[in-house]
Amino acid sequence: MLIKGMLGMGDNIYQRAFVREIKERVYLYTSWPQLYFDLPNIKCVEPLTNLRTQHKNIKRQPRIAWEKAPCLPIKQIIYGAATLSAGSILDAMRNCFGVNAMVFDIPKFRGPYIKKPYAVIRPATIRSEWKNTARNSDPKYISDAANHLMRSGYTVVSVADLQDGEEWTDELPPCNVDFNCGELIFEELMGLIQGASVVVGGVGWIVPASISSGIPLITILGGHGGHNAPEKITGSPMNLEKTRWIYPDNFCRCTNMLHQCNKTISNFDDKFKETMNQLCLIN
Repeated sequence: MLIKGMLGMGDNIYQRAFVREIKERVYLYTSWPQLYFDLPNIKCVEPLTNLRTQHKNIKRQPRIAWEKAPCLPIKQIIYGAATLSAGSILDAMRNCFGVNAMVFDIPKFRGPYIKKPYAVIRPATIRSEWKNTARNSDPKYISDAANHLMRSGYTVVSVADLQDGEEWTDELPPCNVDFNCGELIFEELMGLIQGASVVVGGVGWIVPASISSGIPLITILGGHGGHNAPEKITGSPMNLEKTRWIYPDNFCRCTNMLHQCNKTISNFDDKFKETMNQLCLIN
């Protein structure tokens, strides 16, 4: 079987749960072969892409990481606005792959040494390749969360891959350690998540990465809820016991990536503290 998979980091974490249920040999076009090395029937094929972070990861891989694509019909894995309006990312992938996901996980990776306990903070970034300002959290709430975590004794680590004209943010959160310019390779980034006491940020790759690693996650929602509400980006077989969501007062369920959604969260500090207390009861 030859599959043209999704290219995004988060999308590949989602699709791993479906690929692993295919018992025959699979040749998979993917930008992130590290996510599949423990699945012996999955053979990764190098895709052609100009997407920045995907291209960087592809070029880091040794030639041995890639297999030559066989001459077979291609199964395309894709979802769009219409699909998400009707269901979730997981529904879309279930329909594309034709199998049910049974296990939602990723391999174990090693991150950089950080003094524990530490929290990973993901700034609200904007990418020229996929300009979705609507779904982002209000950056001031991410900064407020980072300040609370530092006062509570956590080493706060901020991670991003900022580059002028390519990816930027209106406000970087305060932190003790920052890897905001793409310093971490994929394996280190996933290892950083897997060693964290809690991960905090908006909707994006941190959601599937944290859930698949069993790490407490607090997602501060922004807008664009028609495609990014919790029920759109999570579902079975994910274990959501350690996952919490902080909603804006009037959570906008639009489907316009550039909509000026109202992202106000009243009494954010109290809500964040309450959410942390809930997670502490689980840990």
